[in-house]
Amino acid sequence: MRPSRPLILVGALLVALLAVALPGPRPAGGIGASSRVSLAHLALQGDGASPRGGWRAVEETLRRRTNINMATDPKPIGPTDPAIFARPLLWTPALGALPALAPAAVTQLQRHLARGGTWILDGPLERSAQGPFLRSAQAIAKQLFPRAELGPLPQDHSLWKSFYLLSPGLMSQSGGPVLGLIRDRRASLIVVHGVLSSAGGARDGQEAELQRRLSVNLVLYALCVDYKSDQVHAPAILERRKWRVAPPGGNP
Repeated sequence: MRPSRPLILVGALLVALLAVALPGPRPAGGIGASSRVSLAHLALQGDGASPRGGWRAVEETLRRRTNINMATDPKPIGPTDPAIFARPLLWTPALGALPALAPAAVTQLQRHLARGGTWILDGPLERSAQGPFLRSAQAIAKQLFPRAELGPLPQDHSLWKSFYLLSPGLMSQSGGPVLGLIRDRRASLIVVHGVLSSAGGARDGQEAELQRRLSVNLVLYALCVDYKSDQVHAPAILERRKWRVAPPGGNP
């Protein structure tokens, strides 16, 4: 027996009323905003701002190429601001030499880096300006950890494989040397050149792509440190490495 037309209309009305009364689906928020990763701009006096759009470009690269939940619009914070302890990754762009740290800044940054934080000093692309910048970076490293050494990261360091497989030689040719201050097997202070400025559109082509890939590796390393050094990841890394390994004069 088929239901009458009035009953069908009543049923449709009830469905419509329930659709209005019941709340719609909400986006997942089990962890909340605290799960987002922010590129914290650690501002030093006279450090020089990165090209406009550099921060957003790096964040957009991370969103498109990884599953990292990125925050937006990093606001500059000072080295003595307690807010740095809520930021696992600090980033300082520089157009030249950086100023020495005040004693209070040294104390706070020592605590932050010793507890697992990572600080990136992002120097200029211009080769003529890299010398003063590198000397100031060395001086800052000595202020923070006098017994540690800021030097080139070895070929087998986790930074080169935290996401993309990168060559330290190519990165040095592309922008400048990538240095690290290693304590307890972790690079807590990393020196790069032109990552933010490349992301902001200062360059294009293969060199800019290398810098974008380095930006991804830097964030992944800051979050995961050396987990890629575990033996369990070796087969996957070797499989991905095949694309650039070939005998001289032979086929890939």
